[in-house]
Amino acid sequence: MKVRALVLTVATLALVGHAGCKAKASISAKTATPEPKKAEPKPEPKPEPEPAPPPPAPKEEPRLVGLPLTGSQINVVGDIEFDSNSADIRQTPQTLGVLNTVANAGKIYTQITKLRIEGHTDSDGDDASNQNLSERRAQAVVRWLTDHGIASNRLVGVGCGERDPLASNTTSEGKQRNRRTEFDIEEIGGGRFDLATKPCDPNPQRISGGGLVAVGGNGVPVDVTAGTAGSVGLDKSSYKSGDRVRINYSSPMVTPSGQQYWITLVKATEPDSTYGTWHYVKPGATSDEIEVGSNPEGNYEVRLHDLYPKFPHRVISRTKVTVSK
Repeated sequence: MKVRALVLTVATLALVGHAGCKAKASISAKTATPEPKKAEPKPEPKPEPEPAPPPPAPKEEPRLVGLPLTGSQINVVGDIEFDSNSADIRQTPQTLGVLNTVANAGKIYTQITKLRIEGHTDSDGDDASNQNLSERRAQAVVRWLTDHGIASNRLVGVGCGERDPLASNTTSEGKQRNRRTEFDIEEIGGGRFDLATKPCDPNPQRISGGGLVAVGGNGVPVDVTAGTAGSVGLDKSSYKSGDRVRINYSSPMVTPSGQQYWITLVKATEPDSTYGTWHYVKPGATSDEIEVGSNPEGNYEVRLHDLYPKFPHRVISRTKVTVSK
């Protein structure tokens, strides 16, 4: 009995021990199971590219509003007077008026970075002497402008001698016109002016049967008369008080913004600044009329003007007419 009990006990211990081994094995197997993989983090979104910088602001066009020009040439009223065969400037009201006009323009229109002063002579004397005289006169004007506030690096003096006449040198009147000083814009803002001419070359926009060109607010040439100087023709040469003078224009009158043509009937002896009987010319007009009114008899002129704002107007064309009772 004791032996069986011992055997049973040993068997029981063996069974328990075997079960314990299984349990241990089971535990060990469970521990070896791999853990599930962790989810990979989502990549951060890429930053959006920075917007491109805005384009640079367009360069402002140089403006010459109000400056009366014919092509690149500044229009002045009157002439600079010199002593005969000399470069000494006469201190006359007319001369000082021209010089001060140009000096003031240089101070107001600072975008003009190069202004050419041209001296011109008539054909009297030999070519070499005239060339030398014109150079000395141009330099005298440059010195005057420099002494009156215009930087010397903005000015250039050129002598043209007798190379660019405005009129025939066979008359005293023509010679007087040819003895002159001109002021031509070469550069604006450091760049060449679109309308600039070469030194001493004829101005292609000069009023001499050709086109008249003015400069608009952005420096671009503006056709004023569609190819001609807008000459005036009359249906007859003699009128009476109360008549209406019939006027024919050589081309349709094209009027750009800021400018205006006008027609006047005045005594032939009156200066160009006299109004007399006048009215504005309608844009596109090919003909016109102006009333003689109660004008006393005598010699008159029909004058076609172009009017620059705030500057003296000038006569483009004039035609003689007689008024009788």
